[in-house]
Amino acid sequence: MNMPANEEIDYEHPSRNDQIRFYSITFGVALLITIGYFFGMPSYYLGWIAFSVSAFSVAGNDAIQTVGTFIESKRDVHWFPKVAVLCIVLICVHVYGWMTDQSEIHFHRLDSFPEETNFNLLQLLAPIVLVIITRMKAPISTTFLILGLFGVSAVVIWGIILKIYPH
Repeated sequence: MNMPANEEIDYEHPSRNDQIRFYSITFGVALLITIGYFFGMPSYYLGWIAFSVSAFSVAGNDAIQTVGTFIESKRDVHWFPKVAVLCIVLICVHVYGWMTDQSEIHFHRLDSFPEETNFNLLQLLAPIVLVIITRMKAPISTTFLILGLFGVSAVVIWGIILKIYPH
């Protein structure tokens, strides 16, 4: 669908087709994770799928909080230079971490945590829940939901979910 050059996309009020497309893709990913989990897909691959959804959902949820001020202060600047600056900063940080810390870009902050090799279904579907909650414009702590889920038991996960939505 082509839009006139001077017309802006209304991200605050997505069209019905946009909503259908979003929820269809989200449901498809959730179905892929669930089927893969029950049919014995290796946890390594399921973890990467969930991590990819986590990256998307955390970026979508936190983007305004983290780079919103930068974007808003440069409203008269075209989007491409803003994205280029942010990408250059990200690339510089990753290259610096790669070069100075034996190819580890986490600056050894994760060294004290054991690598998780088995995930339960709630851990794998938590990013999907965050994507949906974010789409519904509900306030949610991504740190509380996503980072708290990896490496904890199902009992703790249910406790987190009940604190988020106590009804």
